[in-house]
Amino acid sequence: MVPAHEPTDSDSRPAPAAMRNRFHDWASLRSELVWIYDDAPRVSHIQSDHTHALGHRAWYLRRGEVRIEIPGGVWEAQAGSWLMTPAALLKQDFSDDAHLLSVHFLCQWPTGENVFLRERGIVIPGSDFPLMEQSATALVKMVHRRFPSSGVDYAFQQASYPDFLKFQGLFADWLAAWFDAMSCVGAPFTHFRHGEDRLNSAVRCLNDIQLDRPFPREQLLKETGLSAVHLDRLFVREFGSTTRKYWEKRRLENAKMCLSHSSMPIKEIAYCLGFRYDSHFVGWFKRHCGVSPATYRNRTQKRNT
Repeated sequence: MVPAHEPTDSDSRPAPAAMRNRFHDWASLRSELVWIYDDAPRVSHIQSDHTHALGHRAWYLRRGEVRIEIPGGVWEAQAGSWLMTPAALLKQDFSDDAHLLSVHFLCQWPTGENVFLRERGIVIPGSDFPLMEQSATALVKMVHRRFPSSGVDYAFQQASYPDFLKFQGLFADWLAAWFDAMSCVGAPFTHFRHGEDRLNSAVRCLNDIQLDRPFPREQLLKETGLSAVHLDRLFVREFGSTTRKYWEKRRLENAKMCLSHSSMPIKEIAYCLGFRYDSHFVGWFKRHCGVSPATYRNRTQKRNT
């Protein structure tokens, strides 16, 4: 009998050919843990809009049960099951005795597209993929041990590089177990859109530049060897937006992340995004989201599950 902590053959199956990429493409993935906790659900009964929520959300029911509804679909999960939530207007109902291991994380291509689409909910029996629960438990234990009072905003806490590397190793174990389960149940997989090398260079530039700096127009033109008009024409054709809109989207996603999952003051968030005055940041955010940063923070932090 194989010990529970060692992977079995079924836990290391090769990915289907349709899910294979170059090593360089996998290296371009943005993978980051947003939060993880192991407790009663923060909100048992709520309706919230996850249509534009970043990344993936995985719930493991240690105890109790949950029912989620979206327009056109209903999913139920019992104790011992994983539920991958869809990106939709979602109504969630947990039983009063529910205990939840919740993992919210990013696994996205440079274009911002999730590795697996979140069109529908997916229920996965935990007994079929034991490494998911084992790796998530190891990860949550490390987070609670290193950051016992941080809540869900641990990602904004200070840590040493050795601690970061230990954390990344546990997070990589979780990603491997999750990817294996998702591929085996037939979750819809997305491929990195290669485009041409000059466009790949532009995407890498936009993803790598610190967000407190101005839009990197001159660096984009230098690295691609294209004029601004030609670059944007190709960029829109390949990725559906101009380079500046892509940059603004990245800044907006970072702002939402900080507001939803940290206690950083709004003035500090504004500074990290290159705004000299927090009033400018408030106006910019409201133009894009229709609400002020403070209102967005109140709404999203109430429904974080």
